[in-house]
Amino acid sequence: DYQANLSIINILKSVNSQTKADVKDILPILRTRNERVSHEAAEAVFRLTGSYDAAADELIKVLEKGSLEQRQTAVKTLGMIGGGANKALPALNAELTKPDTVFKSDVNRSISSIMKTIEPDHNFNLDELLASLDVGTDQDIKDAANALIKATGEYQAVIDRLGEIALSDDEQLRNRGLWALGGLETHQTEALTKLHEIHKMKSWDNRSRAAFHIKTILQKIEPGSDIDPDVVLKVMESPNQEVVRYGTQAYVTLTGKYEPVVDRLIELLQHDDQYVRANACQSLAGLKGNAAKALPVLEKLAEGDVEEYNLARRYAIDEIKRGMK
Repeated sequence: DYQANLSIINILKSVNSQTKADVKDILPILRTRNERVSHEAAEAVFRLTGSYDAAADELIKVLEKGSLEQRQTAVKTLGMIGGGANKALPALNAELTKPDTVFKSDVNRSISSIMKTIEPDHNFNLDELLASLDVGTDQDIKDAANALIKATGEYQAVIDRLGEIALSDDEQLRNRGLWALGGLETHQTEALTKLHEIHKMKSWDNRSRAAFHIKTILQKIEPGSDIDPDVVLKVMESPNQEVVRYGTQAYVTLTGKYEPVVDRLIELLQHDDQYVRANACQSLAGLKGNAAKALPVLEKLAEGDVEEYNLARRYAIDEIKRGMK
């Protein structure tokens, strides 16, 4: 009844820590099918107790035993509560597996809302949070990963979980995991390491997509960026030309030094992958006179080469010599 629900909402809005209301009288209201009533009841519980814990517990019971309409309302209220309702994540994930759940998009939105608004002062179970990290859109998963790192400090666990998602059998999940790894706001050194691991795998789909996100991180590096230069050198072992080129530029930007990156490119000149070798030549050519140290190696390798491979080395030799004049 509309009028009855409106009266309940008005009463709930007036409840606060100064009133004589008992939270035990409010919790049963969370079994309602009315979304506004449910939301106001959860807020009243928060004002009375200082947390959403009791409301989340009651809403979990609704998910376990309520009617379809009650469950849908509970799902939406949990999403409204956000990170403070993270204890409901297992129940929400279970809701996705029920054959009569026709509101799975609502469940996904609520899970994403909880994940993206988790705070350090919330009581949480890290394993439950990580298990729910694969829910939502590209942006949802990226935002959730950044929120989890801020709230829990467990950056390596989050990065490892994103790595698992990036290797999923589901193509959309793979893309979302890689997107999130490429979009972390902190701990990009560890994200680069994980992306490089995936990039080196034999699956060409994963290699090419991982390369895109490695390149994106490298392109954004500025002087003073909190990224380990040694990891930049490591990820330059790539059959992707842009990864090697941007890695070369990023290292110089970070350190102001040329010799270590030239040494790394000299190593890559002798790699067993012809594309890695060719990319090293291209990057050395781009360094021009700063890559003079590589000249003897390039000239020795160019001796007796078949023309196809000799062209890349010859180009690098010519560009370096031109830069030395």
